[in-house]
Amino acid sequence: MLNKSVGDRIFRTYNIIEYKSPDDYLSINDFYKVYGYTYTAAINLSRMGMAIDDIAKAVGMQVSVVQEWLQKA
Repeated sequence: MLNKSVGDRIFRTYNIIEYKSPDDYLSINDFYKVYGYTYTAAINLSRMGMAIDDIAKAVGMQVSVVQEWLQKA
């Protein structure tokens, strides 16, 4: 659990996070998938009355890709 003040500095209003386990690998397809999720979220927000161009600026949308690595002995 993140401390609220730390979370406020790291995360934005809407966060799209792609997590990869050590058994999985990160590919260009994952990048495009997360990119697609971002546009899908933007379109859904625009249906609620917000202009698509203003969503990233006004609302604060962030994409994070995280991959966990295990160091081999």
